[in-house]
Amino acid sequence: MRVQYFVNLNFWFIFLIVVLYQIDVSAQNKIKFSGKILDRETRQSLQGVEIFISNTTLHAISDKRGEFAITVPPGNHIIKLKMMGYQEFSDTIHIPLNVTRFYQQFLMVPIVYRGETVFVVAERFKSNLNPMVHSISIPMMNKIPIFAEADPFRAMQYLPGITSINDYSGELYLQGGNSDQTMILYDGVPVFNPYHLGGLFSTFNMDNIERIDLHPAGYGAAFGEGLSGIVNIIPRTEISRTKKFKASIGLLNSKVFTQFPLGKGTLGIAARRTYFDVVSRIIKEPNAYYFYDIQGNYSFSFGKNNFFALSTLFSKDVLKNTNISPKAPSWGNWILSLQWKRVLKKIFYLESQIYLSQSVMNAQNDRSNGQQINVDNYVQTQGWKGHLFLESGNHVFQSGFDLKQISIHYQWRIFNAYDLENFIDPPQNAFFDYAPPEYRYRKKPIFYALFFQDNFRLNQKLFIIPAVRATYSSLSENIDWQPRFSIRYVVNPIVNFQFSYGTYYQYMYTLKQNDGKTIIRPFSVLFVSDRQDGTQPLKANHYVGKIEFRIQPNLFGEIVLYHKSLFRIPTVMNELPHFKRYPHTASGFSLLVKKEKGLFNGWVGYNYSKSIVKTSFPFPAGYERRHSLKVVLTLSFPKGWEFSSNFFLTSGLPYTPVIGVRTKIIDPSSLPVPETIYGDINSAHFPAYHRLDIGIVKKWGNKKNHTWELRFQIFNIYNHKNPLYYDKFSVNNEFNLPLVPTINLSYKR
Repeated sequence: MRVQYFVNLNFWFIFLIVVLYQIDVSAQNKIKFSGKILDRETRQSLQGVEIFISNTTLHAISDKRGEFAITVPPGNHIIKLKMMGYQEFSDTIHIPLNVTRFYQQFLMVPIVYRGETVFVVAERFKSNLNPMVHSISIPMMNKIPIFAEADPFRAMQYLPGITSINDYSGELYLQGGNSDQTMILYDGVPVFNPYHLGGLFSTFNMDNIERIDLHPAGYGAAFGEGLSGIVNIIPRTEISRTKKFKASIGLLNSKVFTQFPLGKGTLGIAARRTYFDVVSRIIKEPNAYYFYDIQGNYSFSFGKNNFFALSTLFSKDVLKNTNISPKAPSWGNWILSLQWKRVLKKIFYLESQIYLSQSVMNAQNDRSNGQQINVDNYVQTQGWKGHLFLESGNHVFQSGFDLKQISIHYQWRIFNAYDLENFIDPPQNAFFDYAPPEYRYRKKPIFYALFFQDNFRLNQKLFIIPAVRATYSSLSENIDWQPRFSIRYVVNPIVNFQFSYGTYYQYMYTLKQNDGKTIIRPFSVLFVSDRQDGTQPLKANHYVGKIEFRIQPNLFGEIVLYHKSLFRIPTVMNELPHFKRYPHTASGFSLLVKKEKGLFNGWVGYNYSKSIVKTSFPFPAGYERRHSLKVVLTLSFPKGWEFSSNFFLTSGLPYTPVIGVRTKIIDPSSLPVPETIYGDINSAHFPAYHRLDIGIVKKWGNKKNHTWELRFQIFNIYNHKNPLYYDKFSVNNEFNLPLVPTINLSYKR
């Protein structure tokens, strides 16, 4: 109750600040400042230009005629105009005291290089088409002190609404949903097992990421099959004539990134590798593990209206053991994608993409001592999708398709695998909970999806987005209709409201619960809904409300309220080796206050989340963290010094307690067998989880743009022992990560 009271108090405090600010502004003399913004070369009106008045919170966006209007006090003001593809405009204007209206025309200079038109039009079409999308800044994420290695998934866990189950997992639990309900995409292509080291790190190299698009609950019709949300990793695909190079070495791995012009385009390559296996050989340890990944992108254009991007990603993990031969367990991903973008008359924009994505795991070992480890698992999808944008009046229409075939093949025999039991016991639990030692599963479904969406601007304040998506699965032999709707109302330049509703289906899922004991999960088996097996696709209805507000020009905030009704969710019951399907609910709210620029920046976020399994006796899901407070702070100092810190305070995870032991007579001729008596499912909770991480960065360089960076970080600086899992009568047998210092040196030019 205290936490809820604290959150409510903060909400009304911020609301009061906004109201008082509005009253203060309203008390001043107001003059209507309007204008029109044109392209300097073509004299065409520019829609979507952001207009800022310096040292105020005043802000506007130009309409389709390039016009805008802001109410300002008289006096001298610095006006700034910003739009992707154009040089930033800044000028001082004088608003006379004795007028009620003031008008001025502005000309913006385009940035011209080959293929730029595609980027400009794409950005204009996609802006505000889905108000629930968050584009996450990579420079900001790179400043966050993270365990051992800068990682996009671990950085995202610092955002409100996203939780993790322990320090060993980079999995994303989004707004009260399970981790398999968050669809992971690499430039729009699904990635089935996007983790290294059994889930400790993602397979994505931060050096090669342009941005991360997070689509939480209430996302638009262009995406599907993520019951809780979508995370789309966007690689660097810009066309640039500038050469870039970066190399770094740390305690965990070394990595390199380079980008340079090649022919009519730009080639970018990023690679990294760990050296655990080198250390293992030095100390003569029989277990030798390592991973590596390579990402490549080649972008080129034909004229100003055609853009092509060829992207690939290859990752591999290898667990070597002197007792496991001839083929050690290995797993990884391979992605290949070709994307084409074309602009026609600046009112019609087209994207088309063909892709291949594969996730595999292999092992082979038959020894005379009876040890058998034979694994042949893979999931592969190949597809073609297209996306159309058409602007007409106050409408921006979207339509598209996604055709794909998924090949699923799982086969293993694992007996007497003593060497692997040190990592996972039993080893087959790496695939799914209570997996048998011998198993075979094959499916080859085909999916067809079509969608339509209309971004309709009624006026400068009100936007309405109706949409529908239809998906057909060859295994379910049914068309699943998914209506979606969003509305956005801009109250004034500093406050806007949004609401979204949507129906979502998910056809692939895992069979894993959070018991805390299976920490390493190198290859999660994905099952597919099949009518012949009696399984239907997972379903959810989302209801999301959002308030965005600007406290100061560089201080933003948002409040998000959500409720999700989920159906047919596979759920494992306590200590029973089988799953049942139950409805779930996930509801909660989050509060975020964020400062992005300046010597001091960061954010404070609070999240309340309630995830309930709706059986005859409802109980909380095993991944639920009811309360969560996250504070991220970065301070910049002179001479290239930078300090950063993160603080976590979250509720403990739920668990099923042991309430006693009794003896049970199975055979009258034998001794009684002890039987554990459990309480209600997930009726107890771990102690609150809390942790503080810090980072210190020193940057230096010379006039030739050569930059060095030394980064020192300490994870869990006060070495708090956060319990890892519950084992019979104790929650303190194993702990999350202790104090861990890391150091990293990088060079770039």
